[in-house]
Formats: sequence, C-alpha cells, structure tokens
Amino acid sequence: MFTERFVLGELDNNCYVFGDKSAAIVDAPSGAEEVIRWVEDKSLEVKYIFLTHTHFDHTGGLERLRSAFPKAEVVVHENEVKDGQSVYGGGEIGAVTSVSGGEIFDLGEIVVKIIHTPGHTQGGICILASEGMEEALFSGDTLFFETVGRADLPGGNLEQLVSEIKEKLFILEEKTDVYPGHGEKTTIAHEMASNKWLN
Repeated sequence: MFTERFVLGELDNNCYVFGDKSAAIVDAPSGAEEVIRWVEDKSLEVKYIFLTHTHFDHTGGLERLRSAFPKAEVVVHENEVKDGQSVYGGGEIGAVTSVSGGEIFDLGEIVVKIIHTPGHTQGGICILASEGMEEALFSGDTLFFETVGRADLPGGNLEQLVSEIKEKLFILEEKTDVYPGHGEKTTIAHEMASNKWLN
C-alpha cells in the first residue's frame, strides 16, 4: 500500500492519495492540479474521493477532482451535506455516497473502513486503510500530531471530540500511522503517550 501526501491550498491542507493498483483520494483542497498530474503520471484508477468533513479548505478542489476522475465515488458523512451543499460552508458538494460510520469499501487488496468521529464537525470521519498487517489512519481534522482539531466552530464539541478519539482511535494498533488533515504524520502510540489533550 502506498501513501502520497500533497500540501495544498492557503491553509496548507494535506491531501493524500493511497492505494495499490487503484487509488483513493482523501480530501480535496484547492490546488488539486498537482494531485491530478501525479495520479495521471502513475496511470492510476481513482475509485474513491473520501471527504473527512466539508469545511471549505477540504473541499475547494472537489469540482476539479470530479472533472478529472468522473468515475470516482465521493464519500462523505450524511451530517456534512444537505441538498448537495456543505452544511459547514464548503460550497457545492454534489452527489455523494453518504455514510454514517462502520461502512467498508474495497480498494483491491486494501480494506477501507469509515470511522465516525464527531467533535470538529458533527459528520467528521476518519478513514482506516488496512492491507495485511499494515494500517494507515487518515484522521482529517480530528487528530493531529500532539493536538486535536478545533472544537470552537459550528458543530464542534471538545468533550465529544476527545471521547471519540479515545474510544474509537486509541483502540487501533499502536503502530498505526496517522495522516492528519494538516501537519506531519504521527502514530497512535505517540498520541497515546504525548498528546496533552488526551492524557
């Protein structure tokens, strides 16, 4: 399983491409042309575009990604979109596959599980990708290196966010790599030991 990171947009968002022979994209910041060029250069089929939530900095490049990969299924939590629009100011989202948490998606030999982790927004999700003994968690704005997502925006709740991380993410294998929506990657083990918000 490969994971490629792109830092895009005015808020330095992370956009990830992961997969094997086919691929998935996590989040859609503005500046998506760089991602499109990389995917096309590798001749990859994009099966999914997972949105961890629908704040504008995670959706600004969605229209361009949809245009480049029209067969890709856009996956987002049901609490994030109403009538095709982001409920959190992220603009037009369009037709999506709505999830509530616990859904499984196949990406070749990779198993992708949706983990609902409200607290930054009420439809925030993390994406757990597993292949054999290898696991990668794409945590959006839920969990970062030694901190957690903001909870002072509409839909935010710090107590809920901390609880969701402890109950749903800290039960994962400690060696699991964590790829957040901003900043550098970390691991579950490191956050369990060093994240002041969670100790």
